[in-house]
Amino acid sequence: MKSCNGDRGEDGAVPAVRRNDLKRQRTDAHLILPGLLMFYLSAQHPPWTSCDAFSEPVSTFWGNVPRTASQSRRLSAPRPLFVLSPPSSSTAVRAARRHNRGPRSPRDPPDTLEQRELAERIRKLARTGCASQAIDLFLSSTGIRLPDGNGPDAFLPQRVQLSPRLMNAAVDACGRHNPVRIRDAAAIFEMCTAAEDPDGLYGALGLTPCPRPGRRQMRRLRAVLPNVHTFGSLLNILSRMGHVDAAMRTLYLMRDGYNVEPNAVCYTAAISACDRAAARSGVSAGTGRDAPWHQALALVEEANAKTSGLTVVGYNAALSALARSGKVDEAVFLCYVASERKVQMDAISYSVLMRSCERAERWTDMLKFAVEMEANGFEMDGLALSGALHACERTGDADGALAYLDKMKNLQTSMGGDETNRHRRTHGRKRDGAREDIRGPDGVAYALAVGACARAGRLREALGLLDEMKKTAPTAHTGKDNKKLGGKTAEVVAYTAAIGGCAKEGQWKVAMKLIYAMRERNITPNVITYSAAINACAAASAAANNPGNRTRPMNAALDLLTDMKQRATDMHPDVAILPNVVTYNAAAKACAEGWNPHGAFSLVKEMTYAGLEPNVVTFGTLMAACERIGKADEVARVFGIMEKLGVKPNEIVYGAAISCHRKAGEGKNAFLLLRKMVNEGLSPNIATYNTVLLALIGACHVRQVIRVFEYMESSKCNVDPNVQTFSSVIYFLALKKKPLEADNLIQHMRMRGLIPGIELYTVTVTAFEKMGMPMRALRLMDDMREDGHAFYDIKVIDGAVKGAVKLANRVGRLASPRS
Repeated sequence: MKSCNGDRGEDGAVPAVRRNDLKRQRTDAHLILPGLLMFYLSAQHPPWTSCDAFSEPVSTFWGNVPRTASQSRRLSAPRPLFVLSPPSSSTAVRAARRHNRGPRSPRDPPDTLEQRELAERIRKLARTGCASQAIDLFLSSTGIRLPDGNGPDAFLPQRVQLSPRLMNAAVDACGRHNPVRIRDAAAIFEMCTAAEDPDGLYGALGLTPCPRPGRRQMRRLRAVLPNVHTFGSLLNILSRMGHVDAAMRTLYLMRDGYNVEPNAVCYTAAISACDRAAARSGVSAGTGRDAPWHQALALVEEANAKTSGLTVVGYNAALSALARSGKVDEAVFLCYVASERKVQMDAISYSVLMRSCERAERWTDMLKFAVEMEANGFEMDGLALSGALHACERTGDADGALAYLDKMKNLQTSMGGDETNRHRRTHGRKRDGAREDIRGPDGVAYALAVGACARAGRLREALGLLDEMKKTAPTAHTGKDNKKLGGKTAEVVAYTAAIGGCAKEGQWKVAMKLIYAMRERNITPNVITYSAAINACAAASAAANNPGNRTRPMNAALDLLTDMKQRATDMHPDVAILPNVVTYNAAAKACAEGWNPHGAFSLVKEMTYAGLEPNVVTFGTLMAACERIGKADEVARVFGIMEKLGVKPNEIVYGAAISCHRKAGEGKNAFLLLRKMVNEGLSPNIATYNTVLLALIGACHVRQVIRVFEYMESSKCNVDPNVQTFSSVIYFLALKKKPLEADNLIQHMRMRGLIPGIELYTVTVTAFEKMGMPMRALRLMDDMREDGHAFYDIKVIDGAVKGAVKLANRVGRLASPRS
C-alpha cells in the first residue's frame, strides 16, 4: 500500500486520493491484516495496546487516508484488533533519516477544531504576557511531562493529541517567556518529534542534553514532523537571546538533518540574533568573520540566494547590527543592495542609518539621512528627531536645531497627552522596562538645541530656549542621565552650553548670572560649567581695550575658582566638585589675557601642589601670558619647567615664544627658535613664519630675512608664502634700497596669482627713482597698470613718475651725440 505522505503545512494536511484507491486499500486490509499483524509483532516485539486505550479508529495503522463522512462513520467504529503505538523506535527514525525526512508519524491528520482552538489559546496567552500559563496549558492538555519534572501530576483521560500547530505554539510560548525557556523548548521539540538523536538539537542550541523520557510516556505520544514554523520559533528564541552561533547551527540542522529549507522569516530571526549580539558587544565587536555584523551580512547574502529575498524587516535587522558596530559605510551599501532588489526602505531603516552615523560621530551624514528621510515622505519620530538635534548640536547648526525642535513640538500636539498612549503597542511579548517613545521636546531636546545655538554664536536664542525649557520641561533636572548628554542631567548641560556661548561672545557678566541662577534652582554646576564660566571671563579680558576692563573679568575668574574650591571643602569627598586641569588652564588663560603673568605662574604651582599634572596647554597659556606683555626673560623659565616635568613643547608654545621675542625686539632669538622647531620635526604654520620675518625685519637682519624666505620657497617647507609674507619682505627690501630684489619678488608674486598692493608698487617705484633707475621704474608702472592700479590719482606715485621721466630725459640727452 502507498501512504499519502506529501508536503505538509503547519496543520499537517495531506492531499486527497481517489475513491477507487480508498476502496482497494480497505479490501487489502481485511485480507492480509491477520497474518501481517502477527508477523510484524513477533519480529519487532514493540509495546502495544488496544485501540480502545487510544480511542483511535483502525485506519490509524494504515496511514492517513482521506474519507467522506459516511466512510468515517463506518471506519471509526472500534474493532477488536491491536494496533501499534507511534513509531518512536530507533528503526523508524533511522529509516526516516535515510530519506532525510526526520522522525515520521504514521499520520498527521488535519488539525481538529479542538486542536486549533487550543493552539490559539496558547498563542494568545503567550503574546499577552502569560507565557508561563500558556506552557502549563500545553503540558496539561497533551499530558507531557518534561524531563526536569515540569508538567501535570497526572495524565488527563481526555487529552488532546499532538499536532505540529500545537508544538509550534508551545515552542513559541517558551520563547516569549521572561526569561526565555530555551531548555523547555528543546525538550518539547524532542518529545513531540520523538527524535532519535536529541543531541543534534541540543548541540545546535549549545545545551546539555536532558535525560530521555521513559518508554511508557513516549508510547502515549504521537510523534509529529517539525516544519519550517517550528524552526522559526526556535530561531526566534535564539534571536531574543542573541546566540548567533546557535542560530547558525540551527539553520544547518533544519536543512541538513530534517530536510526543511529555511525561509525568509528564519533568516530574519538569525539576523536579529546577530543584532542582539552586536548590542552586547557594541563597537568592540571586531572586524573578523565571527563578528556579529559580518555574520549578519553573510546571512543576508545567503537568504537572497536561497529564498525569494528578505523583506524590509530582515534588512532593518542587518542595518541595526551594522549600526551597533559603527559600520556606516557597510550600512549604506546594504541599503543600495536592498534598493537593487526592489525592497523599499521604511522609516525604521532611516532611523537605523541615523543611529549608525551617531555612533560613528558622522554628524554631517546623519543630517543628510534625516533630510532624505523626510524627502521620501517618512515622518520622523521622537527618537529620530532627538538624534537629528544631537547632530545639529555637534555641528553648530542652529537653524536646523530650531526646526527639529519645532517638529518635536508638533509631534506632541499630534499625539496628544493621553496617558494610555505613553507605551508602545507591539504584537510581541510585553516586557517591563520597555523604552518609551519621545512624545514631545524633553529636557534633552532643549539642552541639545541650546548647545547648537551656543556653538553658532547665537547667544540670545540660546538664552531664550533656556527660559522656555524652565517652563515646559520642569523635570529636566531630576537626575535622569542620557547618553547623548554624556551621562549628565539635561539642565546642567543646557546651562553649561549657554555659558559656553557666553564665552564665545565674551559675555562674562551673563555667564556669572547663569551660575547664580543654577544655585538658586538647586542645580549644582559641574566642573565643566565652572570651566566654561572662567573661559567666558578670559574671553572678556582678551576683548578689552584698556587695562581696567581686563582686570575685572580676570578677578571674577579667580574669585569663581576660589569659590569652587571652598564649596568642595564643605561637601563630602565623594560628591565634591574639585577643579581639574581644564579649570586651572582656563583660570591661567584669564590671567594671561589680564596681563598678569605672575598670577598664571602661581596657578601652575598650585596645580602641582593639588596633585594635578600641567599639560602642554598649560604651558602654552603660560607662554601666552609672557607674550601679552613681551616679557622675553620668562620664556626660558617656561621652557625650563617643561623640560623638568618632561612635557614636550608643541607648535603653539613655540609660536607664543617667538611672538614674545618679536615684541621684545629680539629677532635673532626668534630665528633661533624657528630653527629649533624645524630640527625637532615640528611643522610651523604660516603665522609663525610671518612672525619670525617681522621679528627679523624689526631687528634689520637682512640676511636672515632672505634665508627664511628662501626656505619657505623650498620643497622642505610645508607652507607657501602668502600675501602678508611677500608684502613684509618686499617692503623691507625696498626700504633697504634693494629695489631689484623687491621687483623680483613682485614678479614672483604675480606669477603665483597674487596681486601686489598699491603700497608695494609705491615703495618699489620710489626706491628705483632714488637709486637712479628710471627705466625699471617705468616698466614696473606698466605692470602696475596691468594689475588695475591708477597711479595718476596717487600723489606719491605721480611724483615718482614725473621724477623718473625727468631723469630718463636727462640721461637721454647726455647719451645723445651733439649736433
